[in-house]
Amino acid sequence: MSRRPETTIASEESDITSDITTDASDITTDTSNTNKIVANRRPILEDYYAFFNIITQIINTGGSLTDVFNFCRMNRNHCYGENQESFRRELTQIIETRLRDMQVDYTVPNNFIYIMNGTTQANVQRQDGTYDLFKIFNLYMRFYNHTEIQFDNREITSIPKYPNLIILVSNNNQLRTLPELPNLTLLDCSNNQLIKLPEYPNLRILKCTRNQLTTLPSYPELTHLVCYNNQLRTLPELPRLTHLNCKVNQLRTLPEYNNLINLNCNNNQLTILPEYPNLEDLFCNDNQLRTLPEYPNLTGLVCSNNQITTLPELPNLTLLNCSTNRLRTLPQYPRLTTLNCSLNLLTTLPEYPNLTILNCNFNDRFTVTELPSYPRLHTIWHTGNFIFPRDKYPNLNLVNGEEYIEEFHGQLNEDYSDDDHRGWWDEDEEESEDEDEENASDIEEESEDED
Repeated sequence: MSRRPETTIASEESDITSDITTDASDITTDTSNTNKIVANRRPILEDYYAFFNIITQIINTGGSLTDVFNFCRMNRNHCYGENQESFRRELTQIIETRLRDMQVDYTVPNNFIYIMNGTTQANVQRQDGTYDLFKIFNLYMRFYNHTEIQFDNREITSIPKYPNLIILVSNNNQLRTLPELPNLTLLDCSNNQLIKLPEYPNLRILKCTRNQLTTLPSYPELTHLVCYNNQLRTLPELPRLTHLNCKVNQLRTLPEYNNLINLNCNNNQLTILPEYPNLEDLFCNDNQLRTLPEYPNLTGLVCSNNQITTLPELPNLTLLNCSTNRLRTLPQYPRLTTLNCSLNLLTTLPEYPNLTILNCNFNDRFTVTELPSYPRLHTIWHTGNFIFPRDKYPNLNLVNGEEYIEEFHGQLNEDYSDDDHRGWWDEDEEESEDEDEENASDIEEESEDED
C-alpha cells in the first residue's frame, strides 16, 4: 500500500515503552509496548500497521497519513486466550489531516475513537476472528469532509453536522434528531426514536421505518420513500416520487404522485386512492376501500381485506389477490395468470385463457362445476365450494394443496432501492406482527377464522 520506499520501523517483542517519533513513510509495530506514535518531523507518513499493540494515540502533524490498520487477529490464542489482557488498551485517538481509510479490529467493546481533521471515509469494521462485540460509544469526527458514513447498531444518540455528506446510514440506534446535511442524497435512519426529519433539498432515497414520525418534509428530488411503521397521518407533495412503501401508518388519503410506479399502502385507513397513470404494482390490503381507479399499466394488484364491491378494467393485469372483499363478479383480464378470489360472494368466473393458479375458496354461492375450461390451469384451491370435476382440467398437478404457491410474476419487495445501494436497503429484520404479505407471490389458503 505504500507509495515511496522509505524506512519501515518494526518493533517485535519490544520492551520499549517510550513514544516513537519518526519520519518514515510506513510503520509496522508487532507485539509492541509503544503507546504513542508521533510523526511530525517530515510530512511523509502514509501507512501504519499495528498488530498486538497497546498504542492509544497517533499524532501526525505533517498531514500525510492516509491508511491506518489496527488489528489483533494474527493468532486467535494471542487475541482471545490467556494473553488477552495484554491487549486491552486499544487505539483511542487519531489526529490527522488526510486520513482516508481506517479499519480497526477491536477485542473489547469499550472504545472511544477520535478522528480529527478531514477524514473522507471512516470504515470501522469487524474483521474475521473477532468477538461478536463492539459498541463504539463515542465516534467524534471534526472538520467534516466525510461524504459517506454507515453506523448501525451502535447506540448512537446524535450525529455531528457533515456539510459534505452524501450518504448516511444509521440504523438501530437511539437517534432523536438529525443535523442539517445540505448535500445528502441517501438517508437510512430506520429503527431510531426520531419524531421529525430536517429538510434535505437533494435527498433522493429515504428509508425511515420504525420511528415516531407524524409528518415528513417535502423533498423535491425524492424518488424512493420507505416510511412504514410510523405515525404518519399525511404525506407531503413529492413531485419526483416513483416508489412508495407507507404501510402501517394512519393515512386517510394519499397525494397524487403522477410518476409513481410501485405503491404499498397496506394497513392504513384509506377509503379512496388517487389515479396514478404509471402505477405497475399496488398493495392496498387492510384498508377501507370500496372501489379502485383504473390503472392502465397495473400488472400486480393485492387488495385483500377491504370492502370492495367492484373492480375496474385493468388490461395489463397478470396477478390479482382480491380475497376477503364483497365481490359478486370479476372483470375479464386477458393476461391474468394468478388469481386469489377467496372469501367473496362470487357465483362464477370469467374466461381467463392464461390462468395457471386459482384460489376460489369459500365462495359459498359458487359451483365449481360452472368454472370455464382454463387450458393452462395447474393449481387450484376450491375448499368450501361444490364438487370439482378434475377431469375437466387435465393439466392440474395440485388440488387444495397446503403449501403456498410462488410461481408467478409481479413480485413487489417491501423495500425499494437503487442498484448502487441495494445491500443497505434489503430488509434483514424480523417482521412485526402487524405486517402482512410482503409480496404478491403469496397466495394462501384462508379459513373463516382468519377472516
